[in-house]
Amino acid sequence: MLTAGAGGVDHSGVGTREHRLNRPGAAPPSACHDLRVFTDRSPQRPLPAVPPGAPGRHYAAGSPNATRSGVRDVLRACLLPGRWTWLLLATSLGLAVLSVGFQALRLLGGVTGLQGVETLVDVDREAGIPAWFSTLLLAAAAAQLWAVASAARAGGSPWHRHWRVLSLVFGFLSADELTSMHERLTSPVRSALHLSGALRFSWIVVAVPVVLVGGLLFLRFLRALPAASRWAFVLAGLVYVAGAVGMELVGGIVVDAVGVPTTTTTTRVVEGRPAETTTTQWPTVDSVRYAGTAAVEETLEMVGSVLFLGAVTVCARRERAAVRLP
Repeated sequence: MLTAGAGGVDHSGVGTREHRLNRPGAAPPSACHDLRVFTDRSPQRPLPAVPPGAPGRHYAAGSPNATRSGVRDVLRACLLPGRWTWLLLATSLGLAVLSVGFQALRLLGGVTGLQGVETLVDVDREAGIPAWFSTLLLAAAAAQLWAVASAARAGGSPWHRHWRVLSLVFGFLSADELTSMHERLTSPVRSALHLSGALRFSWIVVAVPVVLVGGLLFLRFLRALPAASRWAFVLAGLVYVAGAVGMELVGGIVVDAVGVPTTTTTTRVVEGRPAETTTTQWPTVDSVRYAGTAAVEETLEMVGSVLFLGAVTVCARRERAAVRLP
């Protein structure tokens, strides 16, 4: 049977691809397909491999382009709506610069009339502007995690409890950032284990095993996330831990190097009992070198918090969309 049409004559009875697409009632080609016309008998070129989970343009797996595309996807998975990410990152850096700058003015320039402002912007003090800023970042992340948990539960996700636990953890971190509760572990642990140097801030000895165990318990949850969100969480966590633990180790070394030993004696008097005297030794640190170390530590923590807040916000939008929540 001979078939004639816009594509010419086909002796096989099948017709060319162009002929079939131009038949009355034929479905139009999909927008994601190549619109160039090939006959059915023309050789087909192999398509490049598609990296799993990579949106937009696709590149061969393992190629430099695929790697760059994957990195861009992870960074996009950390972004808050609008320009909030860049505003918060700039605020983090600005607070660190102000903290070191005011201490340098006093210690190197002899300026003593700005100590009130210095205390307010010091990143290493409780209840200052940097501490409140970090507290609000962590509290916002806790609130978003709670929202994700609610949306995940409404959608029947088996991971809603993990989201809820993460929300409680970040709520605790938010309160701890303002009150420095973890620092109360330092003195008894250091005295019991006779630690100094990198482990002078001895709460690390307790915190690191807890973090490692928690990470192992949440490993399956992390692997269940979309690839971009998974690596966004990992990136934010690494940045935060690099500041909270890594720079705290460096800070202990700096304290031993530049600190001036100070002895504090406290006497507690209780009626009917003999007076109890407690002596505490801790180096007093008033150094630009330590100020810079503390600024790097707190900046990394703030940047990690911003990235994590962005990553959780992206997950919150996805979960709400999945269950059609407002």
